[in-house]
Amino acid sequence: MGYKVLLKVRDEERQIESYNYSCHIIPHDHSDIQKIISLHINAKNQSDDSDDSPLDIEGDMIQLSFNSTSDDQFFYDWLLDGAMHRGEIHFMRNEVEAADVFSFVDCFCVGLEETMSIGGLPMQLTIWLSPGVIKRVNLEPRAKVWKVSELETPISVKSPSTEEPSPVVTDVCFKDNKTGKRLKVVPLSGIVTIYAKTENTRPGDIVHLSIKLENGKTINISDKVNRQGFIEIKDFNIYKE
Repeated sequence: MGYKVLLKVRDEERQIESYNYSCHIIPHDHSDIQKIISLHINAKNQSDDSDDSPLDIEGDMIQLSFNSTSDDQFFYDWLLDGAMHRGEIHFMRNEVEAADVFSFVDCFCVGLEETMSIGGLPMQLTIWLSPGVIKRVNLEPRAKVWKVSELETPISVKSPSTEEPSPVVTDVCFKDNKTGKRLKVVPLSGIVTIYAKTENTRPGDIVHLSIKLENGKTINISDKVNRQGFIEIKDFNIYKE
């Protein structure tokens, strides 16, 4: 199944064309390791945490590619200023249903690359992100030793329920057997039409009614729902039940 992937950081939103997630990066295997170490040293110094080694950066790395626009300055500033930002990556099954969400805080942009192919295709930006804390949907967060913030709220994406709602009776009353008008007082004959309005039902469904009378007697009866979602039981004698 294909997904639509969206990056949301600050006021920026980009549709991702290429996504790569790496876990437990080994320092000497990563081409940008010197840049990453340098940025993390700065973050460590700013947080006054002198116990953590700048090599304690093994953890989650994210590589994202997207089409360049005229409003890409934010990403260059993110890289060059050594700033930390929070944001989310949404994996969408359709326009409204999220299959997964990556939420991150204290995130550095540790690399940026411009790529352009011949043939009229738009230029692409590729960025490398190193989050201090990252959380996938319904999983425990993962954190680097130098993180300075916490995720404010846990993320939970629930799959749409496949269970059908239960039938509900929303209105029950007695009606005059001839005029069809709602009765306030039961006639002496006891002959009435029982009327019930239902929801979450289909024509032909059998619905059970339990009607308690003022004298304490309870009428239990079942009947079929019509095409309008109603139950109408005519010529019903409440005194014989």
